[in-house]
Parts: sequence; C-alpha cells; structure tokens
Amino acid sequence: MSPKSKQPPPDEMKALLAQPVTVGKYEVRPWTMRRFGAVYPAVAVIVRKLVDEGLTLDNLETFIGEKVLGLLPQLAPDLPPVLAATLDIPLAEAEDLDWGTAAALTLNIFVQNLEPLKNFLALIPQLAKEIRASTPSP
Repeated sequence: MSPKSKQPPPDEMKALLAQPVTVGKYEVRPWTMRRFGAVYPAVAVIVRKLVDEGLTLDNLETFIGEKVLGLLPQLAPDLPPVLAATLDIPLAEAEDLDWGTAAALTLNIFVQNLEPLKNFLALIPQLAKEIRASTPSP
C-alpha cells in the first residue's frame, strides 16, 4: 500500500471482499437482512462508542486506521455478541475464541459489511431531502 493511499489496491480489496471468507472452521459471509437484524443490537453498541470517540462518515477511513486500535480495550467486550450473531454460534463459543481467530473474524465481518452499510447511510440524507421536496406541506 502506498503511503498516500489508505485503501488496499483493487486486487487486495477484491480478496478481502471475496465471499465467503473462511477463518479456521468459520465461514464469514456478508450480512443478509435477517442476519443484520440479529447483529444490529450488538453493532449499535460498538457504533455508539465509536461515535462518542469522534467517528463520522467523513472520517471513517482515517478514524479506523488511527484510533480503533487504541479503543480495543473498550470495544473488546462488545465483539463476542457481533461474532455470535454473525456466525450464528453460541455467545459462549464466541467468547472462548482465541484472540487471533476473533480478530481475523471481526476484521472480515466488518470489511465485508462496512462498505454496503456506509453507502446506505450516506444515501439517507439525500433520500430524506427528496422525500421532503416531493411531499406537499399542509
């Protein structure tokens, strides 16, 4: 990766986004709508903590690259519920994963799901503006 670029080269990104990704005995796939519903409560806790620390849609890449490592002690207790809901495994199994496996799984889960989620969230203000513009006011 070049110093100027914060994103992996296209071939590396393609490998990261490949579906599914196998880590040990676990297979990581992008969230379906049903899975997102199961994962959302756990993800919302993590997102709230990250937003409280300064995360915005505008600084997402730099924030993750510069601050997430320092926030791991705060985030670690919230990772097993995300792993359990995403992988459809018991919470106790997620809590008992070794750190290397848990970290690899977490990275793959967020890489596979962050871009679609970010794109969706970025559309909301534009869609809200269009809805307001096309809705007659009383």
